[in-house]
Formats: sequence, C-alpha cells, structure tokens
Amino acid sequence: MPSRTGKCINFGSCPNADARERIAVGDGDDFVCPECGKTLTDAGNAGGGGPIDKRKLILLALLLLGVAGAAAYFIFGSSGPQIKEFAVDTKEITPGQMATLKWTVEGATEITLEPGIGPVQATDTTPVAPPQTTTYTLTAKDGDKTVTKTVTLTVTGTQAGPGPGPGPGPGPGPGPGPGPGPGPTPGPGPGPGPGPAPQEKPIITFMGSPITIRPGQAATLQWNVTGATNVSIEPGLGAVEIAGERQVKPAETITYTLVARGPGGESSETAFIEVRVPGGSGGGGGGRGGGGRQGGTEPVDDPVPSGPGSGTLIWEGNINGTELVTIDGSSASPGHLVSGRLPGFLILVQPQNEKNVAVASAPGPETRYRRLVLRVKGKGQTRVVINWSRP
Repeated sequence: MPSRTGKCINFGSCPNADARERIAVGDGDDFVCPECGKTLTDAGNAGGGGPIDKRKLILLALLLLGVAGAAAYFIFGSSGPQIKEFAVDTKEITPGQMATLKWTVEGATEITLEPGIGPVQATDTTPVAPPQTTTYTLTAKDGDKTVTKTVTLTVTGTQAGPGPGPGPGPGPGPGPGPGPGPGPTPGPGPGPGPGPAPQEKPIITFMGSPITIRPGQAATLQWNVTGATNVSIEPGLGAVEIAGERQVKPAETITYTLVARGPGGESSETAFIEVRVPGGSGGGGGGRGGGGRQGGTEPVDDPVPSGPGSGTLIWEGNINGTELVTIDGSSASPGHLVSGRLPGFLILVQPQNEKNVAVASAPGPETRYRRLVLRVKGKGQTRVVINWSRP
C-alpha cells in the first residue's frame, strides 16, 4: 500500500508535472518523480484539493499591506516637510567677516531663509556677513504643515577694552600693592595687542535686467548686500532691504546707484538701463546734453561688426561656494575662457544654468560692452556656458 502522494512541479520539462498527475510513492521509496527524478511536493493522502499555492498567499499579503498603507496615508496624511540639516560653518565672526549657511530640506513645497535672504532651494549654501549677532530661521512648508529651525551666528565686539580698563581700576582700590601691579601690566599688554578687528566694506551684487527696453516697458533691478546696516537706491527708490528686487519703468536711459553702509564703511554699485526709442539712436531723448547720464553722454549704438548676431561663451575655473567671475573681452578672472569672447557691442546674455549662475553686472557702455561679471555657485572645477545675442 502506498504511504504518500505527491505532485511534480517541474513544469515544461516533465509530462507528469504538465499533466498535474498525482503520484503514489511506496513506503521506503524516494519521494521523487519517477519520470524526471525531481523531488515531489506533498499532495496529501486524502482526495482533492492539494496544498495551497504559497505564491498566491504572498501576493495576497502584499495586496493587503498596500491597501493598509494607502488607508493609513489617507487617514493620517504625509509626514510633512523635514529639515535634515541647517548649520553655519563657523559659530563666531568679527564684523566684516563672512560665514556660510548650508541646509538640506525634504518634502517641502516652499522654503524660505530669513532675515534678508528669502526663498531658497531645498539643498544649497549661501554666504552671509551680518553686522551684528543674528539668528537665521529656515522655514519649510508643505500645505498646512510647517517646520522651522534656527542657527545663531555671533558677531564679536571690536573694542579691546581689557587694557586701559582694569589698569587704573584695581590700583586705587586694593591699595599700593595691587595697584601698580595689575594696572600697568595688563593695560599696555592686551590693549594694543588685539586692537580693533579690520572691517570690510559691504559687498554688493547689483544688476538690471533687461539692460535695454523700449519706452513704457519695465526692467527689474535685483540686489544682494552683505556687511551693511542700511541700503539705498537712487534715483527714485530710496531706502531698501539688504536683498530684493524692484520693477522700474524709466522714461529715459538711466543709471541706478546702490549705496550700502555698514561697520566697515560705504560701498556703491551701479546698474545701467537703456531706454531705446524705436527709430532713434537710443537714450530715450533724456541723455541729450548729458541730462541724467554719468559723464554727460547719451548711449550711442556701437558699430555692429560683421559676423553672427549671437554666440556662446564657455568659462572654466575652480569655485568654492559662491564667487564673482569677471570676463573682460577674451580673458577672465578667476579661471579662463575656453571658448568665445565678448563682441564689444550691446548684447543680451543668458546663462544656461540659471540656478547656479547669475549675471551680477551686464556689459554696458561704461566698459564699452566688454566686461561681464557673473555670480557663480559651485564646488571644485566648474564650467559655465553663457549664450549671447543682439537685442
């Protein structure tokens, strides 16, 4: 009498498996298929049914897990935005020095960094040079869920007070003994030693875009200043925040001047907007006779040399964080031009990677259209591609 019943599962290679035959195996015999020699699966001794297919059980379990996960997400919602990292590379600086903020955020639709910076990318860095101790707040939002994290950058004082202060003080107090000792010794020593820390002037990035417009059209002034306590733009705007942008509609060609003042002194930068009258030589009429223009000259269209009306500049160099890159004609500093040169007449410039490259100062008449300043963000060897064309 057989003691066990099995099935062969060697489908495609064994006729017993393909026919789903139930194979009886005698007592003491190997529990293998007599046709292909593969081990049988137990089919039980009772008729009908057979074992439950494990693959079906696994698929059913996965389906149930998916349904449960979807239900949990529907009921409890997503976990919301997360600030994985927010830090500053140094906790303490002196006035005029710079530090770098860095952050990484996940699951957010809106990210801002304050004070003075505004909307930012999910993962990025930015240099800062506050004039006084400042607490920066990173805010990440996703719908109605908001998370924040702060870091504090301490700006140390600049007075050397320990020298002259304690010297005369302890002298008269304790008496003749301590007076002459602590007075003269620490006074001249620490006083002149550290001295006031050197303070740098404010650092300015200021640009107008586009640099050429028609009467009635608008241009955008953009700026970012570090190391300043107050910033103003003239003519017409007055006091402004340390970083921002404004739309302007000048009636004639104009040069805007940004002045920044801070503990290290005063800095200024200009942005030139040309208002070109259709059929005229440019300047919107306001430049005639020197009105409203530096040096009393109106913008004159440079002769357009023969050749293409557009081109490409390719720059390469080593960048650590955010740096200004100046291109003069066919040379550059830092780094070097791999290809192309500034043509020396009015052009529009457009970086291919606007996330990491911005135009800090466009070619203008004051440099005979031969100087372009870029603000480049990167780490290590970096390549920048700039497309230019006639307006």
